[in-house]
Amino acid sequence: MAVRQVFRAAGAGAGVAVAIGTAALYIDAPIAYNDDETFREHRISHPRDRFPAFVSAAARSVLFYPTTLVAKVYLGKLNNFTCRNEETLEKWVLSRPDHRALITVTNHSATVDDPAVLAAMLPWSCARPSLSRWSICSQEYCYAKGPLLSTIFFGSKTLPIKRGAGIDHPFLQDLFQRVQDGDWVHIFPEGKIVQGGGTLL
Repeated sequence: MAVRQVFRAAGAGAGVAVAIGTAALYIDAPIAYNDDETFREHRISHPRDRFPAFVSAAARSVLFYPTTLVAKVYLGKLNNFTCRNEETLEKWVLSRPDHRALITVTNHSATVDDPAVLAAMLPWSCARPSLSRWSICSQEYCYAKGPLLSTIFFGSKTLPIKRGAGIDHPFLQDLFQRVQDGDWVHIFPEGKIVQGGGTLL
């Protein structure tokens, strides 16, 4: 009986943590970039990360752990997936000094590259939201279809990017700030999916 009450209380506490984290992600999620007055007013009145990372961590965990499981099954069991020297990336993700940024770059050959490839090649210990990468996502697919989808993609640690907006793009500046904060940032330099079997990098 006492054990059941402990589990019930723990479940309720976890539910509250996820709900609060989801609300924080919803409030912090960026809007799609349009160089107009509305966007500029929103950027001024809604500074980056009004909530500390630990507030949204529970909500991000609900996204990261199932995604990692699906990626490991999809690429590791249902497909032929090989990786060499993944321990080097694992070492830098898990053991780099505090405030030492990590920037990784890969070719973009399929929609599932992010997050599936990184999730499949790294161990479960790297699935924690606090260790996972920040990335950029084309805003027309991820951030221009309403606040719910924006919350999910922001919860997945992506920032919107408007193709062709140049290096002064405000969310590119936010990505630079993540690097300065010592976070892991992953980018696809082609800016689009490129297939054909060749190595571009």
